[in-house]
Amino acid sequence: MKSLKVSFILSLIAVMLAPAISAASNAQVVAEDPDGSLVVRGGSTMMLDAGDILREGDVIKTRAATVVVSICDGALVTIYPKSEVGVASLSDEVAVLNLIKGELLGDTVSGCAVSISNKVGTADISNGVYGVLLNQTGKGWTLQIRNLDGNVTFTGGNVDTSDVTAALVESGKAVRVPAGEELMVRGSYNPNSNVFTPVGGAGALTVIPADTADEMEEGADEMDDLRPGFQGSTGEDGTPKVPTLIEIPYEDIETASDKG
Repeated sequence: MKSLKVSFILSLIAVMLAPAISAASNAQVVAEDPDGSLVVRGGSTMMLDAGDILREGDVIKTRAATVVVSICDGALVTIYPKSEVGVASLSDEVAVLNLIKGELLGDTVSGCAVSISNKVGTADISNGVYGVLLNQTGKGWTLQIRNLDGNVTFTGGNVDTSDVTAALVESGKAVRVPAGEELMVRGSYNPNSNVFTPVGGAGALTVIPADTADEMEEGADEMDDLRPGFQGSTGEDGTPKVPTLIEIPYEDIETASDKG
């Protein structure tokens, strides 16, 4: 996987969720660093900033930034640099995101499930820390679904396994990814036929390396540090609380994809 190193002081601006956010728009940018990420909305491209409300149909393009997004009620997703993530649907209980390319790390909370979809299939996740990576080199793709300590099930999309003797991932087949393991699928995607063809066997389950698991835990801890800044959107007098600036130092940290 391509390295996504973060070697700067990550200034995280935790902004509270507005009390009037509807279930259909229950997502907000909690943090962004450095500036420069984009959101594509209705054919228009705009700069993305901490505090922005996300809508269904938005596509986040992080470019060189790391972006943290709140979905449901307190579940956070960190989207790493050089990633594109579409917001398919949002509600108080479930969020559906489309990982177009790149890497994300999520930490779900009770009562909020997350589905991460792509051309290979869909990962349904609840109650734990997870990571999803999609690396593309031309038509060649590598998808990794990592389950640190939650409940993760992956269901294959339009997958052609006609030339595969033993297929773990198949169209419509649900595969459970145990805690502490990752599912890896390699193959090629044909945009003309909208078919993903796996190579080297249709998927494999392996144990998450210890250093990668440590990095995922560190990322989850950093997201936990953000939660008090935006949970509980109003003060005792009913007025919105003031956003909190949180600075988390990084020391040449490697993201999970460096170990992929």
